[in-house]
Amino acid sequence: MVIELVLSKVDMMIDFKGLLNVFKPKEVEGYFKKEMPNAQWSGVVTNVLLGMVIVTIASFIVALVQTMFQGVLMTMGGAAGQAVVSGAANLGGVLVGAVMNFILFFVFAFILHFIARAMGGKGEALKLLYLMSIASLALSPIWAVIQLLMIIPCINCLMLIVGFGVLLYELYLIYEGVMVSHGLESNKALIAVAAWVIVLLIIAAVIIGAMMLFIGATMFGAGALSGMSPTYYP
Repeated sequence: MVIELVLSKVDMMIDFKGLLNVFKPKEVEGYFKKEMPNAQWSGVVTNVLLGMVIVTIASFIVALVQTMFQGVLMTMGGAAGQAVVSGAANLGGVLVGAVMNFILFFVFAFILHFIARAMGGKGEALKLLYLMSIASLALSPIWAVIQLLMIIPCINCLMLIVGFGVLLYELYLIYEGVMVSHGLESNKALIAVAAWVIVLLIIAAVIIGAMMLFIGATMFGAGALSGMSPTYYP
């Protein structure tokens, strides 16, 4: 009864049939214009959360399968305790990743909003985030299926190509969202999205670089403490 009540309320908040318009490129702009007056922060959070749940369930299944496979190998190698720790880390990483993705959605969306404003956009952040959340929710089942199929060795390379295509289409939806929510011309909206992608790549590069430096420093420190450092200090 509780599950049915929750599902009915979610169905009232989300027009699932309307989401199909996201997959019709020629109707996306009209659909976004129709949906934009319904923008509410509760709707943004609901869309993002539901999309994250769908993707996280797939990620959890993949992590569980990988954990079981690794666990069998480690147990056969006499490292049962390490298998348990590794499995817990894998499953815990899925939950941590879900929380981080939820937070990053809002951070990245606000960055795009500010870029669009700098390009002359007049829209509100709420409207842009609402349209982006619709796109995120609509594509979440596809991302979930891609993750599940990635564990199959014979088609994982194909899934990488499919995933790249889905990513490009998601950028197209975001581009449409910027145009509709901020009233920008197509060329300015395209520049805004391109600049946004560049900013995200720079942020990713900085984070990865910082993590590599931290890991390198940690390994060097551990080596020095254990007497394995190649540097000799008299």
